[in-house]
Amino acid sequence: MAADVCCQCIVEIHVRHIGAPGRCNDAYVYNQSTLAAYIQQPLFTRSIKTIEKTNVPAHLLGDSAFPLSANLMKPYTIHPNMPQYQTRFNYRLSRTRNVVERAFGQLKNRFWLLHRKIECDIDNVANIIKTAVILHNFCADIRDNVEVEWDVSQPLYKKPNCTTITNNVTQIRQALATHFQNNPLH
Repeated sequence: MAADVCCQCIVEIHVRHIGAPGRCNDAYVYNQSTLAAYIQQPLFTRSIKTIEKTNVPAHLLGDSAFPLSANLMKPYTIHPNMPQYQTRFNYRLSRTRNVVERAFGQLKNRFWLLHRKIECDIDNVANIIKTAVILHNFCADIRDNVEVEWDVSQPLYKKPNCTTITNNVTQIRQALATHFQNNPLH
């Protein structure tokens, strides 16, 4: 139940940032959105937890295309012979991000139109997506579960790795990685 509510909240946040062309990467869309500024507001900057003797602020989770910052956590760059704590951190980050991926997967499975390019006037595309999200949330509220899984092959796309790091935030990621290493999932 908590995952369903979380998925719905995530989809609701993203509905406010619809309208970027498909060729724009996620990091660009995020940086242009109000969400990027919103996460830096006092509500979030005051939300700090001490983990491994490091103050860790509330943050969003991103993939390798995003810059590492105090409010946006991303995985370690994958390379041969990675230390186990980095591998475990990447696994836990990926596992948590899967909630978001499932939310969008449910939305796309409910509305197969979202699996491909929307062949409509560009001015109508944002409204179509917003409508799909609203209908999806309505269906979730009345417990109309998505059961159909469309098998649509997606072209393999390797996201670019952003190496930008702001505010010397590597110690925050390191503290989280150490915490995950010391507290494995059961």
